[in-house]
Amino acid sequence: MLTPVILPVFVSLLNAAAASPDPAALRAAWAEVEPSLRAKGQLSVPSFTEADWAKIAQGDVLKRRLPSAGAIDAALGVGFLPYGIDAVWVGILDDVHDDLVEGLSETWLPGTTPHSKRLYQHLDLPAPFDDRHWAIRVQNTQPLHAATTGKAWERVWAIDPAGQGALNELPASFLSAADAPNPAEALWTPVNEGGWTLVPAAGGVIVVYQVRTDIGGNIPDELVLQYALSTLDDLIEHVGELAARAPSHYRAGHYDIVRPDGARVPAW
Repeated sequence: MLTPVILPVFVSLLNAAAASPDPAALRAAWAEVEPSLRAKGQLSVPSFTEADWAKIAQGDVLKRRLPSAGAIDAALGVGFLPYGIDAVWVGILDDVHDDLVEGLSETWLPGTTPHSKRLYQHLDLPAPFDDRHWAIRVQNTQPLHAATTGKAWERVWAIDPAGQGALNELPASFLSAADAPNPAEALWTPVNEGGWTLVPAAGGVIVVYQVRTDIGGNIPDELVLQYALSTLDDLIEHVGELAARAPSHYRAGHYDIVRPDGARVPAW
């Protein structure tokens, strides 16, 4: 028997499976905000063909290599999730109760606010590779949200301006935990930047994810890019699972998660 907590999630997943948006509706929603994405957003703005929208509408994740101004290209993933934008946003931002990346340990650093977060992240890699770690600053793009009257939400990150100096700010409680990672055994990742773009469409949300990284050491950048591309299906699918969970999880007593304009996402 399904428990009262699991039942709403199960029903949401069934509804998700039945959803099939009109590609034209997705294309129109994106076209409406695309000029503002280019003028006010902080991320690269991809262009899409009719075939791309058809692929996204049928439930597939569109994956693409995104040329970058830097020496390293970005991995781009685009999907459609049939949930409200608040639920998808909570699924992405709630890093306390779920990690979107397997093997990733993280903790907030001083200066974190609901709108702008500083994160130390440590990634366990299988032998013979050394673990990697980095510190990033994550921010919501308020001007884009305002320019589109809430029709485009963007959250971006890049290496924290403090660089490796951020390691001196790691909380003692994090370092002393029984399963804590050891920063002394990890290599610093010099480039880690990207973000999420959400656009409401057809009763759900167009979800765009992009990441560009140089993980240091002797692992070729091309191998890192191909690995990132291979994980995009699971990543966006997992965001959908967390969005389905949001109404039963993000309730009174949960720490505040805010929209790009700073307003608190109301608890269900």
